[in-house]
Amino acid sequence: MRALALVLALFMAVGGSSAGAQAAAGREPADDPGAAPAAPPLVLTVPIDGIITQATRDYVRSALAQAHDRGAEALMLEMDTPGGLLEATRELVQSILDAPVPVLVYVTPPGARAGSAGVFLTLAAHVAAMAPTTHIGAAHPVSLFGGSGDEVMARKIENDTAAWARSLALARGRSADWAEKAVRESASLPAEEALAAGVIDLIAPNPDSLLAAIDGRAIGLASGPVTLHTRGARLEVMAPSATQRVAQALANPDLLYGLLLLGLFLLFVEYKSPGLIVPGATGAALLLLVLVGQLVPVNWFGVLLIIVATGLLVAEIYVTSFGLLAAAGLACLVAGSYLLFDVPGSPLHVAPPLIWGVAGGFAAIVLGVGTLLLRAQNQGPTSGPEAMAGEIGVLTTAAAPGQPGRIYLRGSYWPAVANQDLAAGSRVEVLRMESARCVVRPAAEAPANPGPEGPGGGN
Repeated sequence: MRALALVLALFMAVGGSSAGAQAAAGREPADDPGAAPAAPPLVLTVPIDGIITQATRDYVRSALAQAHDRGAEALMLEMDTPGGLLEATRELVQSILDAPVPVLVYVTPPGARAGSAGVFLTLAAHVAAMAPTTHIGAAHPVSLFGGSGDEVMARKIENDTAAWARSLALARGRSADWAEKAVRESASLPAEEALAAGVIDLIAPNPDSLLAAIDGRAIGLASGPVTLHTRGARLEVMAPSATQRVAQALANPDLLYGLLLLGLFLLFVEYKSPGLIVPGATGAALLLLVLVGQLVPVNWFGVLLIIVATGLLVAEIYVTSFGLLAAAGLACLVAGSYLLFDVPGSPLHVAPPLIWGVAGGFAAIVLGVGTLLLRAQNQGPTSGPEAMAGEIGVLTTAAAPGQPGRIYLRGSYWPAVANQDLAAGSRVEVLRMESARCVVRPAAEAPANPGPEGPGGGN
């Protein structure tokens, strides 16, 4: 009986353990009241505030890659831009069209704009939204002097850009006619009219309302259709890397202009004082950064004019041109500064107040140096025998024809000869120097310059 009881107990224990394991294996996580709730979906955001450059392109590309790697529902570009470089915009639009995750363009904050290059990013986005009181448009490709004066090239760029805008609008089901007008006529619309015209998809007062409004929307990616699940999504700002922050800061045309001039000045310092090394190396590095780094495209004719201007201004210091070289140098400097970033499709330029401020500074320097040189020329010799003429002194010993006396001038005693008898203590004027002797004459009204021992003193 005891053995039977042990067998029955063992059977019940094994059966109970098996049933418990099966129950645990078949339980759904949702049925467990202690299970953690599912994490909200992630939406990465990228602020685009300012001119769109190659640095902006790289920033967005890295954000797209990170959004894909982290399984984000979408990437939101929070945009406020006056425009940017046409080539960088084309490459950025291509990245949006090939994006592995949906891209939302949101023109914000209130009062912001999607100007010029911003129009193409908005047209290319999978979802285009604007905050109230924002506006969009004015996408005509421009440069400071209308395509560098080449009307044929300007027309080609306009036609190509208009066709590009239409193709983007048609691909996203937006108004192709307005997209073309934005390029050819620089048309602009406020947010409400842009929505009515079919340029954007919706108006949202804030990012959370935007994400709630598009939840469940079907999006066509290059890899296939997806459905957005963005209600209650967690927004996370995609911070740029240190390299991207530096590149974006250096894309400022005013800063690059200043670095160019500073580099040329440091090279001049190295030329004047060979062997210092540091000014020359720093100047060369700055020029490489501005001209070779191509943070923004430059007009090489403008660069050449600035280099010529530098040479002319330096030559003015060594050549007597009565200001002609300086005037030519300043003219080249102003023209080169205006042309420095004047390339087709680029709206960048150096601020005119900065250009004229730099030109005025150089003009003041040249004028100041010229004034000092002219004053030095009019002053006459200040050292050597020629400088003794006109000096007034007092004879320390008598002088007579054939009998030199002595005069104390400029801290030294000099032999003094005269064509008449002059007593010790007489005030005299030096006419000229002959064989290290002062030829003197009476100077009755001239102030005296006695020697250290006074009239008649000395040995």
